[in-house]
Amino acid sequence: MEGLERALSTLAASLFPGGRLLAFEPLRPDAAGADEEKALGYGEPLRVTVRDGDGTVRTLVFRTEASNEFGHDRRSDRMDEALSAWELFNRIPDHVRALDVGAIADGGRLVSLRDAGEPYLVTEWIEGTLYADDLRRIAREGAVGALDLARADALARWLARLHHERRDDPA
Repeated sequence: MEGLERALSTLAASLFPGGRLLAFEPLRPDAAGADEEKALGYGEPLRVTVRDGDGTVRTLVFRTEASNEFGHDRRSDRMDEALSAWELFNRIPDHVRALDVGAIADGGRLVSLRDAGEPYLVTEWIEGTLYADDLRRIAREGAVGALDLARADALARWLARLHHERRDDPA
């Protein structure tokens, strides 16, 4: 509970200069006796009460999404939902306002993305040529050689190995 309280306190101060966390509670029908320590990151919305620097008491909702088979099974899916809500909520007339969007870092620290622009990804560099170059050459020349067939076979074997595990997942 201490980690969650610290994270929400930091969030309150970042949203409202001089803001102070007053209280938080799970928002679900069976919230009595809820494990508040697990509320962070498990798809349990929290009602958060904050006093801003002017003394105004504000009530917020802190939302996360649980991993599930309804389009939220990967972190990228859940991030897409949050970022889409961030971009759209404030454009819809009479809709609840989005105040922040972020990610939960290791240790429960909240990392705001509200001032972020486009995302980026950094990877390692591997020497070689793009398979797309082969495909462009084949399209341009209209011919496939032995090396092209060997590369296509290697790619097919790699894909078969990647997808060999069958999932019993009707959803």
